[in-house]
Amino acid sequence: MQAKAAYLQSLAQAVQDIYNLPALHVQTAYVSVADLWRGDVEVFALISESQAQRCFAWPAADGIAVVLGSSLGVKSPEDAVRSFHRKHPHDLVYT
Repeated sequence: MQAKAAYLQSLAQAVQDIYNLPALHVQTAYVSVADLWRGDVEVFALISESQAQRCFAWPAADGIAVVLGSSLGVKSPEDAVRSFHRKHPHDLVYT
């Protein structure tokens, strides 16, 4: 359980470093995208006064966190994995 908490804290810190906003862990979503990738994607809410935004994060092949904010094309954890795969097809790791 402590390992999971440390894992979530490290991803939350990566999200906060990128967006310079507090990040609240909302859920863990298991994602299976055809033959591309399967694993857990962590969903965070970015806390700001102007708007709420979702952010998706998971560890990449090199252990660095992949962090994608929600946008017009990225509305779900599955969308985030697909979007990342289109740009970095060799950097996904099966977990």
